[in-house]
Amino acid sequence: HVEEFNMLLILLITDILFQLPSDLLNHVIDITRINTIGNINVQKIFASSESFKCKIVSLLQGGAKIDRDENHSSAFYEKLFNSVSIVLSNHMRQIDLLNATASQAYPSVSAVMEAKAVLCLEVMQVLIICPLFYTLVDNPNVHAILKHALDKSPAYGSVKEVLQSFNAEQKTPEEQKELLSPILGNILKMTIRTLSTKRTKKVTDPNQVEVQLIENDAINQQSANEAKIQEQSPRLRSARIPAIGDRILTGPQSFGRIVTLPDAEIAMIQLDNILATNGAMVSNGGLPDSINYVNMNNFEWDGIRDFWRPKHAIGDKITLQLTTSRGESPRLSYSHQSQRKLKVI
Repeated sequence: HVEEFNMLLILLITDILFQLPSDLLNHVIDITRINTIGNINVQKIFASSESFKCKIVSLLQGGAKIDRDENHSSAFYEKLFNSVSIVLSNHMRQIDLLNATASQAYPSVSAVMEAKAVLCLEVMQVLIICPLFYTLVDNPNVHAILKHALDKSPAYGSVKEVLQSFNAEQKTPEEQKELLSPILGNILKMTIRTLSTKRTKKVTDPNQVEVQLIENDAINQQSANEAKIQEQSPRLRSARIPAIGDRILTGPQSFGRIVTLPDAEIAMIQLDNILATNGAMVSNGGLPDSINYVNMNNFEWDGIRDFWRPKHAIGDKITLQLTTSRGESPRLSYSHQSQRKLKVI
């Protein structure tokens, strides 16, 4: 069901961002034949709350990441996957699902706009094969998708005029589809090709230098308090269920957040920074480089600092050291309809 889940991911995140008209959404679901995927009722997902839909999108994004890791023939191409990741991360941060901190890296405005353009170009390829789309081009939400997709294209003005003129001539939706879908399809493909040749802009953090200085000033104080922290009541490390948005420390200077929970024991995390090979410097990696999977059985909740940390570890996020080896298998499988495998650290 890789193709069906990919289509659901694209439509669901588009609906979250632009609130597709229900009639158009239903027609698209029918045309793409994703009314049900396995035993999943897709209509119920679209009818659910935004918070729930965001969690479903996060799970679908995790599946898309696995498909790319396994080089599945139907996996998203790199530009599209990166764009979906940027758009989702930005939206969830805006609604405070990720509980972003001031020191957390974030995509620039231009990177978000470009990512939205790629997403809208992808969904437009589906919309143009739906006759109802041509009767709704003046709908503000539908027009917003068209504008995001083609705003940077010289053809945007012409496409807008043609669509409006066809409506004025009272051509039927089927006639408009037959006449315009091949033309629009070529325009969309050319625009996608242009954007795909551009490298996705890296996530930037203008506060990184300032935050690092503050952390350096605090190292001595943190070290002095470490012994006291370790002696705190065990209730501060009581059982807690991992949740999307939780901060997690995987190693010295390796800090991130949980973005997806595809299984009760597995979490997909996005690291704030990527350590250089020699460990001496922090390098900015792309989104795929910063995403990894962890087995949450190997982590415990630190109630004092409010983040997950490796079990049997001492020190803070800079001086962290493991006191015992975990002997963990480099790969872990979990029960899933498609029997996918996850890399874990």
